[in-house]
Amino acid sequence: MRVRSRIAVLTTALLTCLAALPANPAAADDKDAALAKLPPSPVVDQVAGAIGELALKNYTGSYAGLRVDAATSTVTVYSTDAAAAKKLTDSALLSVPAQTRASVKVQAVPAAYSKAELWKARATLWAKKETLQASGAKVIGIAARPEGEGLTVLLNKKTSVIRTTAAASVATVAEAAAGVPVDVDWRAAPAPISRFDDSPPYWGGSYVKKTQLGWTYECTSAFGMAISGREWLMTADHCFDLNDTIKDGGDDVIGVANRRNIYNDALGIETNTNRTVWVADQLYARYSGAAWSFTGQYVCHGGFVTSVIEPICGINVTIDDLEWEIDNDGLIRRGVEGFRCSGCVAGAKGDSGGPVLASRADGSVESRGILSAAAEEVDYGYEYVYWTETPRILSAFGGTLITTD
Repeated sequence: MRVRSRIAVLTTALLTCLAALPANPAAADDKDAALAKLPPSPVVDQVAGAIGELALKNYTGSYAGLRVDAATSTVTVYSTDAAAAKKLTDSALLSVPAQTRASVKVQAVPAAYSKAELWKARATLWAKKETLQASGAKVIGIAARPEGEGLTVLLNKKTSVIRTTAAASVATVAEAAAGVPVDVDWRAAPAPISRFDDSPPYWGGSYVKKTQLGWTYECTSAFGMAISGREWLMTADHCFDLNDTIKDGGDDVIGVANRRNIYNDALGIETNTNRTVWVADQLYARYSGAAWSFTGQYVCHGGFVTSVIEPICGINVTIDDLEWEIDNDGLIRRGVEGFRCSGCVAGAKGDSGGPVLASRADGSVESRGILSAAAEEVDYGYEYVYWTETPRILSAFGGTLITTD
């Protein structure tokens, strides 16, 4: 196998990073140089993950959401039923080491509406989208608030309307239709962020492309998925079409895109892959599992354009239950919104399909999702990024995350 590289030309800084890696990447253990580049997650994330995963599986009739405060090591769980909240947290914490449980504060707070109720209300609002837009404001997303207080409708900030009037009109119509409280916020519309040479087994984070009619469509891959002994390299659905032949930067054929899920903006390229993921041009990590993202947590990503010397980290989860639409195309995607900092690039064109990930407290790496879109232009990229979530993607395909070599 030839030496793996996402690019052929190395700067001095990248050569320094490369020197720190084992000569044979396949022989590296999980504590490699790439892991040192990912800030370790606080132990509060382990508690939040255990509670949130169980809640989304068994308690959506009462669970409304949760919020993570790493500064105070607190997980706040919102629920419409105090007894159900206690049962949820008690059950979830059984899977968390005693030392970790003792260092994290878990508190339950009453909520007005459950996830199930808010999801039903959100579906109603999407069906009424044209009515909501009668004021001239364009609906680009609808979020279920983690506190269970209601929904937030995101409107396109570039729409030429009087904001106070339009917001009041949308809120009034939305509340009447949904039957739950609705507030309004303004955002730049999410836009796709669709960008050398690799070899099998293909890793997450690799450059992927197709050429058609003289145009080259470039994206990043995220992780490997297995179904009944077959393997797929996953990327964003909006990057390519079904039955496209996908290549790497050296024009080697990776495979054919033959599985898709529009709601999760996920596309599978059938090929040989494994658990390794590029997080920068000469840095890599290995997945040990998948997890949901919750409001207040921080993640990193390895999109091909922006994560050159090191992964893009410090992305704060601002909305963890969002459905959005791109360019008024009528196709709804579902996932998470993240924000890095004002004036900072969180993602750029070509990062689409790339891996969103986080380092666990023990140093292992978990897959959080696939980069899907970005908003609020700044410098060469965008301040906000949007990703669809690995657990939901795997469930939609009936697949498992590859965590072996």
